[in-house]
Amino acid sequence: MRVTAVDYLRSSPPAGNGFNQFEWGGYLIHQLWPGQRVFIDGQSDFYGEALFREYAQVAEQRDGWADVLGRRGVEWMICGSDSSLVRLLVITPGWRVAHRDPVATVLVRSHPASPESPGLDKRVANRVTAPAQPVVA
Repeated sequence: MRVTAVDYLRSSPPAGNGFNQFEWGGYLIHQLWPGQRVFIDGQSDFYGEALFREYAQVAEQRDGWADVLGRRGVEWMICGSDSSLVRLLVITPGWRVAHRDPVATVLVRSHPASPESPGLDKRVANRVTAPAQPVVA
């Protein structure tokens, strides 16, 4: 994980709940707690199987993944810049890139999440094909 993305989160902490890449959870806790909480970290037995399934559903963009983000009130996320989730959210209305470097991207909602947040239009999901080009912010 790149320190620049964590520096961004520390200097411009987004409001609301976040979603993070599983492997980065422990580092994020170490660097950002108590100001920011993580969605999940390596202590998956602590969080329970249901939360881990929801994490995997979002990370792999399985059916209903956008609904999970709405139910959990996720307002921001930090994931690998080359991940399919980041490539998808970059072109999804309601999300914007707040920070991007070659390793990590921080995205924030441009409107509040809610349990009624609509799912992603399948036409948008089908446009995600090429890796994102890294941009240093």
